[in-house]
Amino acid sequence: MPLLASIASLTWPILGLVISKVQFIIIEMSYTHSPASYHQRNVWFLAFLFICLGIGILIFLEKLIFGVSGENLTGSVRKLLFRGIIYKQVCWFDDELKAPGVLTTVLSEDVASLNGMTTETLATVMEAFLGLALGVLLSAYFCW
Repeated sequence: MPLLASIASLTWPILGLVISKVQFIIIEMSYTHSPASYHQRNVWFLAFLFICLGIGILIFLEKLIFGVSGENLTGSVRKLLFRGIIYKQVCWFDDELKAPGVLTTVLSEDVASLNGMTTETLATVMEAFLGLALGVLLSAYFCW
């Protein structure tokens, strides 16, 4: 999971580099009409197309894998919580905070919020930090 998120985050700065190359080639083509610039334009447009397709596939696989692992986590936490509730004494349920309605709410809502908090948040934070790091490295490389 983290490997796929890190690869997907590294594609965004590379996409920015390719877009800037395409823009410079288009600007160059407006001043000169050489066959070399047409060939260069075609190469960079194909690179842009393949990077966009790769990003789409990577993001789809990342969301799929994070979703499946999140559902597995939610299912196992619910099983453990339900097993803990089942083995309690009958008098344990007499407390208002441990009524069956409150416990089913905990099983359904609180565990589902754990799923969203761990999977989607983890993927987004990982993508943001790694994309920012590679973006800074690429900008430092091309500016110095």
